[in-house]
Amino acid sequence: DALFVLREILDDQRPRGWHQWGEIVWRDPKAPKFIGEMPHGWVAAGFVRAAVALFAHERGDGTLVLAAGVPLDWVRSPTGVAVTRLRTPYGPLSYTILPIGERSLVVEIAAGLEVPPNGIEVRSPASPRESVRIHSLPATIPFQY
Repeated sequence: DALFVLREILDDQRPRGWHQWGEIVWRDPKAPKFIGEMPHGWVAAGFVRAAVALFAHERGDGTLVLAAGVPLDWVRSPTGVAVTRLRTPYGPLSYTILPIGERSLVVEIAAGLEVPPNGIEVRSPASPRESVRIHSLPATIPFQY
């Protein structure tokens, strides 16, 4: 769902070609109406936060959730997915997700991050409902699908 919204938001930047979002967006893009101040920083900041959350976000219970929004198509690319030194409240986060054969993938999380109080929940891009909770780093987590 998040990726659908992300694609729709990127496709609906107005005026086209400005590559930014207005404070106000009207249903009729040709309507000669006020669009608010431009650029509108808080809208862009919200977009960046949502994009980062695809890779890692902190849940209210103190759990760091990884890969909850990473699509399987990205993982299946020849280079997989890599996150390098993403800033978190627990220090820099680095991990890779690589395809292994036709029906497997592996998530490798580097050391250097302080493990949060309730651990790290790693979600499978193949099945977002499937997850593994870890409490020490480095870690290697295989997923089958």
